[in-house]
Amino acid sequence: MLEKAKYPVVDLKTGVLPHQVKKWCKLLEAETPELGKWQNFLYSVQEKLMENSLPFIEIKNRITTALGMDSISNHQCSKHTDELTLKFERELNMELLAYLYTDYTRASNKGTPKVIGNLYRGINNPYKIRSPIHWILLGYWLFPDELTT
Repeated sequence: MLEKAKYPVVDLKTGVLPHQVKKWCKLLEAETPELGKWQNFLYSVQEKLMENSLPFIEIKNRITTALGMDSISNHQCSKHTDELTLKFERELNMELLAYLYTDYTRASNKGTPKVIGNLYRGINNPYKIRSPIHWILLGYWLFPDELTT
C-alpha cells in the first residue's frame, strides 16, 4: 500500500524528491477488501495504459457525458454536482473515499466535500489541472469493467 512522507510537501516550489524524504509513514496498516479491489483496479488500468493509451485519452469526455455535465448550464452546475456527489458517496465505499480524500477523514463532518463540483470547477482554465486519479476514480465508479477488460 502507498506511503506518505511524515512531513508532506505542501509547496511544489520547495518540494523534495522521494529519496530525500527522511521519514515515511504507511497510509494504512493493513489492506482491506475494498482498498485491495481499488488497488487491483489501478494495477489493471496501469497495464492497459502501457499496452495502449488511446482508449483512455477520451476518458474525461466519456465521464463528462455519463455524468450529464456536457449538457448542464452554469447556473444548474452546483445543484447537479451536489446531487451527483451524493450518489457517488452512496455507491462508493466510504473507506475508499477516506483513503483518497482528506475531506472524508474529518471527525467533525464540518462542511460537505464537493468532489465532483471541485473537479469540474474551472475545468477550462489551464492552471486548474486536476490529477488523473480523480478521473480514474470516476471511471472506477461509472464503468470499471470497461476500463479493465
